[in-house]
Amino acid sequence: RQRQDPWLRLQEQVQRRLAGLGVQVNGHDAPRARAARVRQVLGPTGHEMAALLEALELARYGRQARTRIDRQWWAQFQAAAGRARPQTGARQVHA
Repeated sequence: RQRQDPWLRLQEQVQRRLAGLGVQVNGHDAPRARAARVRQVLGPTGHEMAALLEALELARYGRQARTRIDRQWWAQFQAAAGRARPQTGARQVHA
């Protein structure tokens, strides 16, 4: 049985969730780059999601990096995604 890296699995989940909101990101994009795309496409309604993505990057790559991501992170991200809405008239630019 093959195991998938939990970090990669989370990144794929994030990418699918963002695509559902019209935010196109590449699989290799770091959370900080994804946060910038969220702000670009969703504007102010994506602020909470962008902040969570930046926190995820710090949790993974920052000085106090952890080997495991907080289990609550995905639930918080999902809730923020449910509140986010694309800006009216926003251009859908693919990364």
